[in-house]
Amino acid sequence: MSLFTDRDADALLIIGMQDAVLSRTVTGDAVVATVGELADRARLAGVPVVWVQYHDDDLESGSPGWQLTGRLTRMLGEPLIDAAFADAFAGTRLHDELASAGAAHLVVVGIRSDTGVRGTVTGGLYRGYDVTLVADGHTTVDDSFDGTDLPASTVVQVVNKLAWTTHLPGVTAGLVAAADVVFGQPTTDADLLAASELDDERDDQRDNDV
Repeated sequence: MSLFTDRDADALLIIGMQDAVLSRTVTGDAVVATVGELADRARLAGVPVVWVQYHDDDLESGSPGWQLTGRLTRMLGEPLIDAAFADAFAGTRLHDELASAGAAHLVVVGIRSDTGVRGTVTGGLYRGYDVTLVADGHTTVDDSFDGTDLPASTVVQVVNKLAWTTHLPGVTAGLVAAADVVFGQPTTDADLLAASELDDERDDQRDNDV
């Protein structure tokens, strides 16, 4: 749906896959594998892959931990956005890159669920993009706040819920498992419901065939 009437393409947005954070996550290995698979699928479908790399006071540009993980490959020509704020649109050329690619729907994966992922999902929606968060395609580190422990698994689920329950006029927020991502698939509520019903029908048919 989106607010962009002149474009309708997808883009895969890969958030903060950097060694400093990745090395401290519990489920990082699984997310790396998921991100790599989705990147390959996007490329095969002709969908642009855009990378976001963060720097801040604790993550200095050029430092070893700032580097993108060597377990993933950024292909020649794939944009790399240098971001200083959780919302990767803020103060960067991300919007311009997506406009050049004709993208109106973002599929989001990566590290830093509670900062970069959450901020960019919200930033994309407020700027008029349809945004789909891959439920099993992001993670973060165990943390605490004001004396309360915040396990990474809990943070991931909270961010998933926020993505699923955010409603803004003219745009669609979606949540989907990596295995169910179909690049080029519409993401209106009606389309998501139809896809879910079709999956149920297929499951019923498999059960009948057993």
